[in-house]
Amino acid sequence: MGQCDACGEVGRTHECDTCGGEHCLVHHPRDRHDCAGLAVEDEDDGPGVVVLAVITLAVLVIGVVTGLTVAEVTDLGGEPSAPAADTDPMRADDPGDDVGRDPGTVGRDEPETRQPATAAVRNPWRESPVVVAIEGGGERSVRPLVAETIAFWERNDGRYAQYEADFELRPNATDPDVVVSFVDGEVECDGGHGLGCAPLLGPRTLAERPTDVRIAGDFTNESTLRTMKHEFGHVLGIRHGEPPRPLMRAVEANAQRRPLPDASARPNPWRTTDLTVYLDNATAAERQQIDNAFGFFTDGADGTVPAGIGFEYTDNRSAADIVVRIRNASACDGRQQASCGVVNGPDPDRDGAIEYYTRLRVTVSGVGTDAVAWHAGRWLAYGFGADETADFPTVLRSNRTYRERRDDWWS
Repeated sequence: MGQCDACGEVGRTHECDTCGGEHCLVHHPRDRHDCAGLAVEDEDDGPGVVVLAVITLAVLVIGVVTGLTVAEVTDLGGEPSAPAADTDPMRADDPGDDVGRDPGTVGRDEPETRQPATAAVRNPWRESPVVVAIEGGGERSVRPLVAETIAFWERNDGRYAQYEADFELRPNATDPDVVVSFVDGEVECDGGHGLGCAPLLGPRTLAERPTDVRIAGDFTNESTLRTMKHEFGHVLGIRHGEPPRPLMRAVEANAQRRPLPDASARPNPWRTTDLTVYLDNATAAERQQIDNAFGFFTDGADGTVPAGIGFEYTDNRSAADIVVRIRNASACDGRQQASCGVVNGPDPDRDGAIEYYTRLRVTVSGVGTDAVAWHAGRWLAYGFGADETADFPTVLRSNRTYRERRDDWWS
């Protein structure tokens, strides 16, 4: 019985001969586990040379985000007659719509007087215009996509929708009726996951303000545009399978993801600047060594990591971002004096490379207490994207001598 380094589950595990990690047979079977490599001290404990095994792309796919082409999500739509709004998820790709497209421009940012609630205003917000704001999207220009979606439905709502709405795009509105939110990864929608989610509204529905239209932000402009048109169709009371088809089909089979930067190309390959650390089997002296290594990175690691990186110890191994294991000997590919490590993370654009790291596991084996800091630091640099020699801080490069690895290199 052992504890899996990847999921924290206790059960039958095997120990990797290269990285020394414990892996359960469910998450990392023997024939599908790989690791980043190892750093070796010479057997005679003299001046050594670090050897890094070749890092294969296959190992970097561990923890790949599930594709959005599955069709098991239930259609949650219903007739838009109840006061409360249901949500209706859109899932993986749709080849297009059978009505015209025109980019168009919609709305202004300056305020405009609204038409008061009267019998003539038959939309779920009981006001006109219906102000649409945008949230998220990062550096990506999403305003034209939202504008085109609004223009599309302004041309077609009289033909297909349960009601007509005068949508007006004001991206930075402080009190909008509708917010289009761009999120990372998949969109959760009442227990399902997909490309987008929006409530199914109707003329008798009283909408919540702001009405939230959520869109997965990792897809191409073309796929994102189709998703937004689909989700605004739900806002206008159109259910899955209703015209316009195929736009309102529940499953989209051809969604294309945008290429994303690989973790090793990002200044900070983690999604946080505050990383948690779990130490396994470290003595007080070894912990002090590791503290010295982490302190070096907190101070910027000679300019190789961005400012603001911090580390905090945790007692929760399964939740830790970084796990450092201290072993007496032979834990890294059977070598007596060595260290090894592996990173995990998702590959949402499926290009064979991790887009950001979710875990770094380091094993330091039989190197002596005074060298623990150097080996831990070496792999920490790897966990911040160092791969080629020039990527590493000078003090952590493989040409450092036996003595240089054991002096106060972090100061």
